[in-house]
Amino acid sequence: MEKEEMDALRKKYRLIRRQLQWLAGSRDGSCLSHHLDCLAYLSEVGNYCVSVFDMQQEIRVYACANFRNLLGWAPGAAPVATGSYLYSLMHPDDRAAMMRINAHMLKFLAGLGAQQRKDYKLTSEYRLANAQGAYVAVTDRWQLLELDSNGNPWLSLSILDLAPGHYDSPGARSCVVNFRNGEVIGNLLPEQAPRLTQRELAILKLMRDGRLCKEIAAQLVISIHTVHTHRQRILAKLGADNAIEAINAAKGRGLLE
Repeated sequence: MEKEEMDALRKKYRLIRRQLQWLAGSRDGSCLSHHLDCLAYLSEVGNYCVSVFDMQQEIRVYACANFRNLLGWAPGAAPVATGSYLYSLMHPDDRAAMMRINAHMLKFLAGLGAQQRKDYKLTSEYRLANAQGAYVAVTDRWQLLELDSNGNPWLSLSILDLAPGHYDSPGARSCVVNFRNGEVIGNLLPEQAPRLTQRELAILKLMRDGRLCKEIAAQLVISIHTVHTHRQRILAKLGADNAIEAINAAKGRGLLE
């Protein structure tokens, strides 16, 4: 179920890219080398996980050694070159939320003039697996580093750090800020979607399909009491009084795409 949801979100992300009709301009490959000394110094002084992502080629073109140090990966064990690798390490409940956040950030950037696109920073919190398989909360500060000659997003900078005091974070969240003038955009999503567990989402989809509680219990091999408990939690999270309201609220927030 999670794979289906992620595949659908990836398709949506690619569709957004096509709809934006960004025509890649020329790119000066020496731009990255001009930043390397500064990035290395930043990662050393702050012990941050610093990386640079080529948004047009969808590959990570730079990643400092702190990915091993901070998250406990053994030397050579962190293939961070691919854009999807960090998604594979995210907590299952955070992956879809971060994909939605990144898709909306792409749309937000498209609505700005080229001169404004480098003025905004996206700060996100989510859970990431370390080398021991335990999930730790991290803070990811993301911004554009370079544009191509047509003013399109090209290189993006990510500064990843542990999030002290948030190791029991309930899920992904984000905020956008204009660091030139201090303007706070806040959450890019029209409305923060409630964080349903995978089990709750499975039950909600079966409710949408018209299944009765006893039928849901039989299909998921759980007790009717457990179904009722999950159902009440779903209604509470969606602010609904009944199943129909819950289903409509979930559709409106993109949970049943």
